[in-house]
Amino acid sequence: MSKKSLIILLSVSLFINIFAISTFGFYFLKHYNYHRIIKHKQGFRKNTFKRSILAHKLHLNESQLKTIDAINDSSRNKIRSMIIELKDNKSELLLLLKENNPDRDKINNLIRKTAYIQTVIDSQIYENMYKIKQVLTPKQKRIFFKLMEREKSFRKSRP
Repeated sequence: MSKKSLIILLSVSLFINIFAISTFGFYFLKHYNYHRIIKHKQGFRKNTFKRSILAHKLHLNESQLKTIDAINDSSRNKIRSMIIELKDNKSELLLLLKENNPDRDKINNLIRKTAYIQTVIDSQIYENMYKIKQVLTPKQKRIFFKLMEREKSFRKSRP
């Protein structure tokens, strides 16, 4: 291969690499900054739907934001306390299972209690989703459920 053709080939390859790196770099930088800005804004008023990514993607108006915040506020503490109780039950169950001769009745009771708490948490979450759905427009509902399906599939794929 002659020197000219080799130089041309290397120049084209360099141009393609620079273009690919800058394109992907711009995409990831933009994505990273977007999440960083949203996270920063959430610091001003934690645990509100108002500044979440979901609210941004749904293009919610101020009255929708207030209603959804009220829905979430009404159940947040209840769900949080149940999650703490659920974690306590699971850790107690694990400690019982580590014992040499665990009490089978106590294990069964903890399993039933854990399942019940998880069911109550899930029902509260779906009740909130139903209430939020009532606030959304048809277009927002479609986006909302697409995002929920994507989140569900993302959580399934995680180990």
